[in-house]
Amino acid sequence: MIKIETENNQFIEFEEASRTFFYGSNQKLKRQLVRSLKRFATGKSLSELEEIVYGENGIEIYIDGKQVKKGNIDFLFIQDNQSIYQEIDFIKKSMMFDYLQELKEDILISEQIEKLNDELLKLELLVNKSVERISDNVSSNFSSFNLENIFKNQLFLSFEDSEHEYPLEMMDANELLDEYLNLLEAKIKREKQMIWLSLVNPESFLITDNIRWFMDGLEEISERTGLLKVFIFANQAIDIEYKEYDFPHTVILLEQSHLLPELSDFKRTIENYYPIPKEYSELELLGAFYDLVDDIGTTGKISEHMVLLKVINGIFGFDDLNYFYKIKELSEAEKSFLLDRS
Repeated sequence: MIKIETENNQFIEFEEASRTFFYGSNQKLKRQLVRSLKRFATGKSLSELEEIVYGENGIEIYIDGKQVKKGNIDFLFIQDNQSIYQEIDFIKKSMMFDYLQELKEDILISEQIEKLNDELLKLELLVNKSVERISDNVSSNFSSFNLENIFKNQLFLSFEDSEHEYPLEMMDANELLDEYLNLLEAKIKREKQMIWLSLVNPESFLITDNIRWFMDGLEEISERTGLLKVFIFANQAIDIEYKEYDFPHTVILLEQSHLLPELSDFKRTIENYYPIPKEYSELELLGAFYDLVDDIGTTGKISEHMVLLKVINGIFGFDDLNYFYKIKELSEAEKSFLLDRS
């Protein structure tokens, strides 16, 4: 069980999983949760003002009752185009920067730099011959090459497709997802440390097909390494193919947070409370639930799942809502159920 403090002695609790979805109408609670993760990730002491929010003990995170220290987990956040780009760019502490630093230990790279320095020495001798024509005392000296100063002064990253080569900063996040996944897996294999990756409102900067592809890629990395946990925070449920194991790992944030049971148990509860005999397949109920999850706590919009929404709302304690219907296929019992506020 994971516990993350959102404010002083107020925690969100959920079961540990390869990916966890945070949905529901309480956008403030989502922001607080992301804020806590970001602030904890800095590893810095809280200011006096922050201590008013979080308490003197700082932000507390627990896994199975054991308090997490900053060094135990690495945190990544994807929330816009820039957060993708900055990990691909060669800037200090980016995934690309750390990945290329490993080349310092590469034997072939070291041999090539030695050759460059040999050629540089030859160039220095040629320049000195010219300098000697004007002075017996002055000489020219070139600093030796090393990989660090080559990266600093000569490296320029670009993006090339079948038609053009572009500066990396011109690229949209949708075009850099493959590179991000490759760097992420390389980082995990190199550092062998748990990573918590927070994906925040991906629908605002990634197209739907790319969200699906990216989520699949993250899931594969998590399965291969066992060292990646993904937290998805979204104002609206993202359009992906949800799996049965996603259901109990979806946290519904309303006035308070709610954990979901196993899908089979939820299915039995739905069928027990449905106003007419109703049998859902688990796949059918899974799809319908994520279609409705953003409407929990409201009467939603007119849809074929209106009756199901009222049943779900009842489970979450929202019994006193006015529902309307314009769906001809509803039975009389279903219509009566929607109109009943008792």
